[in-house]
Amino acid sequence: MSTSDLVGPLEAARKQLASLIPLAVETLQELALGAERDNVRLAAAEAILDRSGLSRGASLHVTTDADAHRQAEVAAIDLVERLARNKAAEAALGPAVALDTLVVLEGDVEELPLASGDVEHAIEAQAHEQ
Repeated sequence: MSTSDLVGPLEAARKQLASLIPLAVETLQELALGAERDNVRLAAAEAILDRSGLSRGASLHVTTDADAHRQAEVAAIDLVERLARNKAAEAALGPAVALDTLVVLEGDVEELPLASGDVEHAIEAQAHEQ
């Protein structure tokens, strides 16, 4: 059998294996998060790191420019502010408020009355929109 005779079957095998990649990743994730034995979780975690290019001895170099850094900083500050607003809403409404309600209220700040601090009005406005 010549090398050219193997091209078709090899390509078919590669495609079949590639289709199983999501399942393999999901299996590694399930093992890393939920296996009862420490050595199984460790092996899964190491496999994930190895396949992500972060194996032992590997180094990771990240470079960025000033604009990207500023954008990331603004995004981080925005996230902290959103979390603070959600925390304030939770405190104002008490423990009976579902987390889903707070997440819905987290939408576009300019459009929500929550941006002005009026949590109860924001919930009513959101309910009327739906």
